[in-house]
Amino acid sequence: MIRIAAPDSLSNAAKWEMAMSEVISAGISTGNKFDCVLAASGSYVESLELRTIEAQPQLVEFVIHTQWLASKNPEEKRVKSRTCIERTRLFDLQSVISRFLATSASALSLPVHENWKPSSRSIHQGEP
Repeated sequence: MIRIAAPDSLSNAAKWEMAMSEVISAGISTGNKFDCVLAASGSYVESLELRTIEAQPQLVEFVIHTQWLASKNPEEKRVKSRTCIERTRLFDLQSVISRFLATSASALSLPVHENWKPSSRSIHQGEP
């Protein structure tokens, strides 16, 4: 007689919770690499990685990763999107995000995050 034990859902939930807390706290910067969690729900995580490119110092590699914590290999991150951005364009991106947050927060009466500060660099009005 062969017995197959069903996985204990409580232990899997505990494992996912531990893994999620590790992933969410991973707003890590090491040397020329910076990571940030964009979305985390249940066993799915999406994160952003910015990395300088040594051979082209004016460019930054911008990578979005996905990670499924319930997979066979929960440590594996897959590349969802990868592009290289000029370093100066990061300021434009920062400005657009700042304007979006300010506009959406005031329109919805949402609090602005305590670390948010408007960008001192402005971009042309009407440009996305």
